[in-house]
Amino acid sequence: MTVVWSGTVSISMISLPIRLSPATREERVGRVHELHAPDGGRVRHRRFCSAEEREIPYEEVVRGVETPGGTVVLTDEDLARLPLPARRTLSVLAFVPVDAVDPVAFRFFQRFRSVS
Repeated sequence: MTVVWSGTVSISMISLPIRLSPATREERVGRVHELHAPDGGRVRHRRFCSAEEREIPYEEVVRGVETPGGTVVLTDEDLARLPLPARRTLSVLAFVPVDAVDPVAFRFFQRFRSVS
């Protein structure tokens, strides 16, 4: 199985080796389209400018946020600079009692520990 990320989680004097692998496998499926149920015709979405009352090309479409002072246009650079709180952080939210862990998991972790 392909390892996407590996590292160590340290809590006090305990260090846990972690390997992150995809939980799903990739399947190649054709593109999904929206269809009109009665006749199977493809549904098209038009980009229509309400101010100019005309259809516009995709190149003229930008993202924006409405504020009390008006609409603010966001660039790709603005979006890239947004702080993502979980970008490189792993938070331990809670611990469970040992009797709540399936015994099969213990065998998995023993096998995992012997691999690393």
